[in-house]
Amino acid sequence: MGKDNDNKLTTVKAFDYVNGQLVCRGFVYEVGKTYEAQDDVSLCSSGFHASANNDISDTVFYYPNVLETAYAVVELDVVSKGYFKAVGNKIKIVQLIETLDEKIQYDKTGLWSYIYAYFLSRTDGYDVNKIQQLKESVIQKDSNGKLCYFFATNVLNLSQNDVLELQNAIINKDETGEYCYSLAKSDIDNLDKEALQNCVISKDTTGQWCSLYARDIQDADINALQQAVIEKDHDGLWKEWFAYNVDGANKQLLLD
Repeated sequence: MGKDNDNKLTTVKAFDYVNGQLVCRGFVYEVGKTYEAQDDVSLCSSGFHASANNDISDTVFYYPNVLETAYAVVELDVVSKGYFKAVGNKIKIVQLIETLDEKIQYDKTGLWSYIYAYFLSRTDGYDVNKIQQLKESVIQKDSNGKLCYFFATNVLNLSQNDVLELQNAIINKDETGEYCYSLAKSDIDNLDKEALQNCVISKDTTGQWCSLYARDIQDADINALQQAVIEKDHDGLWKEWFAYNVDGANKQLLLD
């Protein structure tokens, strides 16, 4: 999978799936066939478009309804590339990507897995086993805890064990404390607030997330968070904010 030479790219392309056919911009494509552009091609305007990174997650920006989208491996003669998509003047539809396992294999960042789980959890076809597959994909591929946070708070009917597994992943991946704070602020029950607070204290580098945690989270350890802000905030912005916005703050200590 991936780049073959300087201008040929083996990658993923998304299609509207209409009556069992692969459709893009009203044109029907068939597996095994090769197509060539008749006019000049331009990124986002004309020509054949596909993921620039062989990543199914790239396609969700253009095909967000993943439950009704078809995917195929294609060979694209690339003319130019953007961040998410490439455009070419020649394309071969190599094979369909049909099973959930195959689609997850082409998901490099976890974004597609999260979005698929989001929609799947809101349909009559809710499938616990598929949700578990998608959750594991997100946990494995999420780089900073953001997608794990989205999964925990937006995918319906998760078990308590699912939530705790996602919480642990957020704690391990969160680089700034933002997503530990955001999870603690959510309406999910039975979270380990102590572990989330410790994550915020250890990973916040400016005092911002410690300050917000102290203001917004019930039973937060105000003294511990206040001390963290004093140690982390080097320009005084968040110490002053903490002093005037957090109940129980020691203004004299913060503003001294």
